[in-house]
Amino acid sequence: MRKPRIPASQFNEFFPLLYEKPWLEDRFEEMMELTNLCSYEAQRSLIYTLLARFNYLDDSRLNLVLRRIIKQVFDVWLLPRGQTQIVAVTLDESADGAQAVLYDLKGLLAAEGIGPKDVKLVNRVEEARENLYKCPNVVLIDDFVGSGQTMRSRVQHLRVEFDNKIRKKGIPVTYTINICAVACMEAAQAEIQALNVPFFAGVSLLKGIAGYVSGKALRRAYRDMLRLEARINDDSAAKEFPFGFNRAEALFCLKASKNVPNSVFPVFWWPKHLSGRKRTTMFDRFERT
Repeated sequence: MRKPRIPASQFNEFFPLLYEKPWLEDRFEEMMELTNLCSYEAQRSLIYTLLARFNYLDDSRLNLVLRRIIKQVFDVWLLPRGQTQIVAVTLDESADGAQAVLYDLKGLLAAEGIGPKDVKLVNRVEEARENLYKCPNVVLIDDFVGSGQTMRSRVQHLRVEFDNKIRKKGIPVTYTINICAVACMEAAQAEIQALNVPFFAGVSLLKGIAGYVSGKALRRAYRDMLRLEARINDDSAAKEFPFGFNRAEALFCLKASKNVPNSVFPVFWWPKHLSGRKRTTMFDRFERT
């Protein structure tokens, strides 16, 4: 499929950004619509800056991160083969990014000579309990950690489930819980560290605005973003406003999943204008179509 022809004036205006982020060329029309949402130059400059900071992992970069995770689990933490399970943080029946990452690990594990006899891949947290005695070393895995709250609840849930099973069976076993993520907001790491479990993230992310500026510059940028969000927020109770879930200010997406985290600034993916008219967005999110 041929890429749409981009007018020279627009291409020249955005050339520095396209040069640094070539994946944006495939989303040029969406990027133009996003900048057209802006009412004045400071807002356009803010959007340009946030796009320059955006972490977009294509298949190649994702594979590099997943290989680092494998090395972390077996070469750094030295979790024993045959006694380890890698578990998606998924709790219910809905498909999610954690399961996608778990599936992507399969081929990379095989390339390292690691097979199903060496590690058990589990697509739901609830199933980890069934493998407790054979695979007491658990690695919880997710694609993205925004606030750390989900990971905290999963660790607490597993500890209760494991301890209850050990008590009922009356057979002691020493288990470990470890955490790996493709990417994690730096602000969430304190939440994870409070769990007192080994933790590894392939990519550490700063808040998109507050991680880079402070003082008057921060207040101006927040003001400009709030005014942008006011033009698309058609649901005053939406948990994603302002600045993404729990004000995460995330700038991250996996090409493999294409389902952008709700921790990302809503201007990049919220599907409607204030009027209810559909937007053409930079990214998509399944639950907000």
